[in-house]
Amino acid sequence: MELNRDPQQMLRELLAEEGQEVPLSRLLHRYGLDFEPAHRPDRIPEGVKKYCFRNSLRLATENPSLKYVEGVVIPATVERSARRHAWCVNRGGRVIDSTPTWADPGRPLPNAMIGIALPLELARPHVECEKPTRGALSALSDRLEVVTDALGLKRID
Repeated sequence: MELNRDPQQMLRELLAEEGQEVPLSRLLHRYGLDFEPAHRPDRIPEGVKKYCFRNSLRLATENPSLKYVEGVVIPATVERSARRHAWCVNRGGRVIDSTPTWADPGRPLPNAMIGIALPLELARPHVECEKPTRGALSALSDRLEVVTDALGLKRID
């Protein structure tokens, strides 16, 4: 891939390449929305490092105006590596991410973000478990019809 390409387009191409074998990537490629990375607002408390799913679920639970989103990002430091991540968005679609290192003021923002807003009741059982680093989409990757049905999306074959 070219180095000066649009990061969101690069992320979509990575998902398309993986999508032939990974149902989660197909789901994100088909239904994921692009999000503009943003630094954590001062009024948002810092979450726990490496616990993005729990941090975001807690933030969305405490702030009903926010939506919980799971997806993938390309970190600023790694050009061709998509990593699973969770964040929140406000009504205007602005990213609100409380996880340290990802969105701390003064640190480089991710290059690209693609995700799907999930209902809290769908995410909660998978995020409030012993291994919260997986998230709901990863936990349900072998049963994506649960996700598509919950979101009213067309099923992926």
